[in-house]
Amino acid sequence: MDHPVVDQSILDELRTLDTPTVCNALEVVVPDR
Repeated sequence: MDHPVVDQSILDELRTLDTPTVCNALEVVVPDR
């Protein structure tokens, strides 16, 4: 399965956030994961 490549600038921004914040955001964006 091919996965899209995440731009380095997005990864850099995500590193400024704590893990629970990222997980909560994923639940909003992709609730069926």
